[in-house]
Amino acid sequence: MQIYGAVEEIVYRNTGNGYTVLRLLSSGADVTAVGMMADINIGDELRLYGAWK
Repeated sequence: MQIYGAVEEIVYRNTGNGYTVLRLLSSGADVTAVGMMADINIGDELRLYGAWK
């Protein structure tokens, strides 16, 4: 599954390994995404692939 949207907030980032928790605005909905995303910043547009829970 994939989702596309803009980063609204970086909730947490581990600078050692790049593990990031962020909020993404996608089609008017707030989505929380987690993963290894060291170089992502607020305002970046992302297309994410993965399992959604």
